[in-house]
Amino acid sequence: MPIATNRHRSRRPPTESEEPEPADVIPRYLGKAEAYGKKNELSANFEEIAFDRNRTGSFARWGDGDYWHIGELSNTMFGRDDLKLAWASELFESGTRRLKEQTYLWIRAWDPATYQGPYGYEAYLAEAEPLLIGLAQDAYPSKLLNYSGAPDDAPVKTREHHFESLAE
Repeated sequence: MPIATNRHRSRRPPTESEEPEPADVIPRYLGKAEAYGKKNELSANFEEIAFDRNRTGSFARWGDGDYWHIGELSNTMFGRDDLKLAWASELFESGTRRLKEQTYLWIRAWDPATYQGPYGYEAYLAEAEPLLIGLAQDAYPSKLLNYSGAPDDAPVKTREHHFESLAE
């Protein structure tokens, strides 16, 4: 599930109905949410969906609770913690809720029989995630916000990140 920002080479930004060109999409974060966790039980990330498909509080790791990406980002932006300081610093203008660039959340169901891995052979999700992170880190080292799986000298780990928190 990457967060991707659009970079447009043209002088005119695209309208909402226009699709970005693949070369214009820069991955900011790649992650996976598997249906079954380490104990081979339905992952807590999917329990809410399995219980009631009409619930909207979360999807995979993208919910607004304290242990979900959006919730952690909100907590950082409001000064309650700094778990997503790199995200807030890189994605938002400091002290505001204004994104620095147009940003999209792209989610794709993974089927190893349908989608080949990044190197052209079938790969399970657990195999594909670190390969995709490595490719994105290699292609966009100053843009990628993945901390886990990134090398020790990756900008996300070595750069100072600052974000002026918002008043609640």
